[in-house]
Amino acid sequence: MKINQTLKDVLFGLALGGFMCMCTAIYFNKGENPVISEDTTTAVYMLHTLGMVFGVMMSINGCPLDRRFSFLRAFGVAYFIMLMASVVYGFYTFYVYAENPDLMPAVKEVLATNAEMMFADKPELQESYKDVMLAMVTPTFLGCIEASRVLTASLIPALVTALFFRRKARVVNDK
Repeated sequence: MKINQTLKDVLFGLALGGFMCMCTAIYFNKGENPVISEDTTTAVYMLHTLGMVFGVMMSINGCPLDRRFSFLRAFGVAYFIMLMASVVYGFYTFYVYAENPDLMPAVKEVLATNAEMMFADKPELQESYKDVMLAMVTPTFLGCIEASRVLTASLIPALVTALFFRRKARVVNDK
């Protein structure tokens, strides 16, 4: 049975999302908060960038030499893989915060500190912003934010990957 390339990309994206979850779980088990830990964020971004490059390379290897692998196609493959991975990672983040509500105060503290820094000269905006942000922070919100953060952070690496891995069709001589 031959599996088409889109299904391979979906499976690779889901597997990449699983690896991102495992990486976050390692840091979580060390006692770090997944959303606000810089080490976790750095590790996840490195993993998703490498995964995106390997995913595009797999797609190129599945493409016949006499067919063109355009910039747009390479970008689409890279971003599609990251879409699958970010959905898995978003669900995992939701699960972590839904099962561990004791992690929420640390996230709310970081948001309150950010509000104080952003609106230091306008205390009336600072309080209203802080109240709105603290009311919105739920496990669902954090899962959506993490999924969109991973997807947004993968835009530039996807463009660079597509730029490097595009190729023109080659003439294949059958003798």
